[in-house]
Amino acid sequence: MKPFACLFILLSPLPTFAQGISPDSIAGQSALMVITSGSGIFASIGSGRAIAARTGNTYALTALTSTVVSEAGTYTYTKTGSSTAVAVLTSSTIGFPFSYALTFTTNTSASFVLANGLGTQRGLFVLEGGTLAPMQTGLSNMSVRAVVPAGGTVIPGLVLDAPTRVLVRVAGPALTTFGVTGTLANPKFLLQGGALNYAQSDDWSDTAANQTSVQAAGAAVGAFPFAAGSKDAAAVVDLPAGNYTCLISGDAGTSGEILLEVYRVPR
Repeated sequence: MKPFACLFILLSPLPTFAQGISPDSIAGQSALMVITSGSGIFASIGSGRAIAARTGNTYALTALTSTVVSEAGTYTYTKTGSSTAVAVLTSSTIGFPFSYALTFTTNTSASFVLANGLGTQRGLFVLEGGTLAPMQTGLSNMSVRAVVPAGGTVIPGLVLDAPTRVLVRVAGPALTTFGVTGTLANPKFLLQGGALNYAQSDDWSDTAANQTSVQAAGAAVGAFPFAAGSKDAAAVVDLPAGNYTCLISGDAGTSGEILLEVYRVPR
């Protein structure tokens, strides 16, 4: 079976919250689901864009990478506690439901585990907030924290609805300043859209030009600074509207935590 992850873009106002931080509903919305470990009916990595219907109970999944098949089905979402919920996706292709237990750490992000015995996948679930009004286009900011497995790749996805200049950063060593242990020593990324490579970075300050552009963009958007000469990765790139994936890896045989950040940069 092919790898599976979903990128959901909000197409309606932010979710409403009664008490606690788990949303009451995800109707008309979506989130980034990145499987970071485990095995089962789906493989451990991949990316796709899924949108929950504003009315009714259907969803549609569009592939962002060749490792995911576009498909559709029905879903249910149930808030089970102040910070917990269960999302059940029933694929019309596969024909039986997949139950995801969600534990929210903020109003828009949660960890998840595939909970109904069809696998052992675990990963991240990130709602991307905002109301898409006519004057509101492009991406403001997103972040995904994940563990890159030894010899493996983490593949988050993102969707831009308008041409956008973005700052893409993958922090590994920089996270140690915040007390994070077990970070990836030398992260690198490749940003792809369809069959095209749009940007890549290993060491963010390996050229003066890249260091200058990354520092200027970071200051403009309020990103915490990287130390010059660090092994973190970053690049600034102008992108057309479309679907993108960011392939994040480390040196051969290494593993550790990373933080992917994508900022919309003012022109």
